[in-house]
Amino acid sequence: MLPEVLFPSYVAQLEDLYNAETSLVRALSLMVATVTAEDIKQALSDRLAQTRMQLERLQRVFAELEIQPAATVGPELQDLLSQTTELARTVKNSALVDSQLLTVAQELGGYQIAAYSTVCTFAQALNQDRALRLLLESLDEERRGYKEMKALSESRQYSGVAAFASR
Repeated sequence: MLPEVLFPSYVAQLEDLYNAETSLVRALSLMVATVTAEDIKQALSDRLAQTRMQLERLQRVFAELEIQPAATVGPELQDLLSQTTELARTVKNSALVDSQLLTVAQELGGYQIAAYSTVCTFAQALNQDRALRLLLESLDEERRGYKEMKALSESRQYSGVAAFASR
């Protein structure tokens, strides 16, 4: 009974992730092109490479399920992606843009950790062992990436506070 009820939700969550990763490739590419700080540019470039790998893993999961993912992006993620585009287009202060894009990247990472955690739980309940291994790999990357973005953000905030305080 559980697989019959859970499977459609599992596929819907996988589709959400697939569409999120597809959108994130575009958003991260824009972020990398927009930021001026080399440390943030490198961190976002690394996230972009990871996102491309995660997209490939999701494609393998869908191929195994013999399903073509539907193309939709949820409203929460769409808001974050719109923020990225708007920031890159309108804000002229490069330090402010760098800081705000770093914040958006952290928010996106939090979204992805939650989404991958959910599909991993579903895959485990549905005995989708190969898919689970692929999804856990992406979840681990997301957790590491989130910590790296957080550390980068904190180090930049503290150095900015120190510079301001020394005036």
